Amino acid sequence: MRRSTAQTLLAARLDRVGQRLEISGDERAPMEVLRRVARRFGGRVVFAGDRDLLAEMRSPTDALHCAGALQDALCLERGRFPYEVELRVAVVAGECERRGRELRGAPVAEAWALLDRAAPGEVLFSRAVHLTANRSEVRAAGEAGSVYRLLPPPERPFPTLPFHGLWLRRRAPTAGVRLAETARALAGGVARAPAFRMAVFAAVAAVVLLRLRPPGPEERVEAALHSGRLHEAALWAEQWAGEVPDDPRAHLWKARAERRLGHPDAARDAMETALRLDPSLAVDEEVAGDMVDLLDAKGADLSLVLRHSSGAVREALVRATTSPSYWQRHNAVRALEKLGLEARIDRVGVALLDLRHERSCRIRMNAARRLASMGAGDPRVLPALEEARRDELPHAICNLRQVIDETIASLAG
Repeated sequence: MRRSTAQTLLAARLDRVGQRLEISGDERAPMEVLRRVARRFGGRVVFAGDRDLLAEMRSPTDALHCAGALQDALCLERGRFPYEVELRVAVVAGECERRGRELRGAPVAEAWALLDRAAPGEVLFSRAVHLTANRSEVRAAGEAGSVYRLLPPPERPFPTLPFHGLWLRRRAPTAGVRLAETARALAGGVARAPAFRMAVFAAVAAVVLLRLRPPGPEERVEAALHSGRLHEAALWAEQWAGEVPDDPRAHLWKARAERRLGHPDAARDAMETALRLDPSLAVDEEVAGDMVDLLDAKGADLSLVLRHSSGAVREALVRATTSPSYWQRHNAVRALEKLGLEARIDRVGVALLDLRHERSCRIRMNAARRLASMGAGDPRVLPALEEARRDELPHAICNLRQVIDETIASLAG
């Protein structure tokens, strides 16, 4: 028996959540992710079971960084897990005794005890680790034993990550690497199979491997957006744009992810970068729609659509004048006016949409007055005014009915 050279231990526990997902995947994949990340941070895995992992780390700083990266890695790779998983992490410092590959001592017991107290997604660590940590990233739990927690940083996608996961850039394995790994994993069982069964299995495996290819960055971002994993999509897009800063598609997808997250300034900056790298993107109808979607805010800057006013952008602006969003509708009208396309604006249609605005009585009254000034030439006007007069208004104090009555009287007279 000899003393361990490591001064810091990291313990992690995986818990399955919910039912098995409708996807195929290796049930050991989450634990393999934990082992790989721990080794990447210089750790030595001492024990790895079905749910628990114990690793020796070089320093408390490495252990805390690794704890955040473990959470991040599970979020990034959860699409290939057959189960949803939750992770608890504990970090302790102290000397242990090693007997063979087994560690013994008070720090080991303390690590498992802290792990039992940790909540899902939480990183708990001891006072000895806290003495070397950045005080702005931790807080006391207020419990006996001076337990500390890693603080979640503001406006970051996952709850315990101060580093945003960007150091975990890794290339997807090539088809040759996938083929070699599959062959090694199946060699033992296939060698004992009958010749006919072996041939059939080899043929099926060859077809599957030919169809198998690693997903590209665009596919990752698009899949995450489609399934509603907006933070993950923004993380993939930011990583893609950082690795290939001259790729306009990377900045375009970053703009889409940031807009879905409700970050219009970041989305606009990314869109401007994409169009600067490739101005021909504005000709694409989907990109033109993305540009016009950035107008959905009060006082939105029109310069982007005015500088890149392709035919697709003009058509997207015309369609936006019928948008249910008040600000996108009126910003599109402003842009068309600046482009000299007033004839493409259906002003009666815009006023009728304003007349149905649910949150502002003032907007509805102004719309009624604009309709009165336009006259009764459009057959949509009088029926819309009659319907608005019958509406149950959301405001207790509102003279909209009086304004509508005056408008109907002026149009009928």
